[in-house]
Amino acid sequence: MKDWSELERLCAEPLDRANVKERRQAGSVLSYVDGYYVKRRLSEVFGVAGWSSSVTVLAQEGPAYEAKSRSGNVTQRVAYRCEVALTVRGRTGGVGGDPVRVLEVTKTDVGTGLGSAADLNEAREKAMKEAATDALKRAAALLGDSFGLALYDKAQANVEDARQRQQREALERAAVQLVDALKSAPDKAAKAEVWEAAHPDVQRRVREMKEQAGA
Repeated sequence: MKDWSELERLCAEPLDRANVKERRQAGSVLSYVDGYYVKRRLSEVFGVAGWSSSVTVLAQEGPAYEAKSRSGNVTQRVAYRCEVALTVRGRTGGVGGDPVRVLEVTKTDVGTGLGSAADLNEAREKAMKEAATDALKRAAALLGDSFGLALYDKAQANVEDARQRQQREALERAAVQLVDALKSAPDKAAKAEVWEAAHPDVQRRVREMKEQAGA
């Protein structure tokens, strides 16, 4: 089980644009992540045993109805609403004699689904599954940008492509190397020399790391 500070960092990581899909809706383009990505990301970040979800509400929204296509085929349509509680777990404590504890955080949200099929029972099953997946995605987005929260920002400032990810990872490595070099410097003069030789972006990242560590 990972430390909670590490989990928060992973949740806040930029969303990889390769995992973003698009669809047209009401004349505009909607960006989204699918259910498979969210479940895979939850297991990557928290571990297979580090998260769980439960359906707390599942209800049909209005009566089922028939719809006829241009070709004359009749389908049954029905809508469902679902509320899902997503619980994630991480480790806290273990520093300075503080006992190690398991911290659980639960996020809850609501999703909807519309099912369409020739058979009403099949339409209901599709609607329920779609509503449950939608609710899980919405609950997971509350954990941070890497779970899809970044897409709620119209500018998508924290959605990155492969090149941007490589640049960020390279900056992270350089910052860690700078921190190690500062620790290894024998005196203040040597530390100052190491610091002044570093790129300003690397210096900025080291400052951010120190601020995050002190938060």
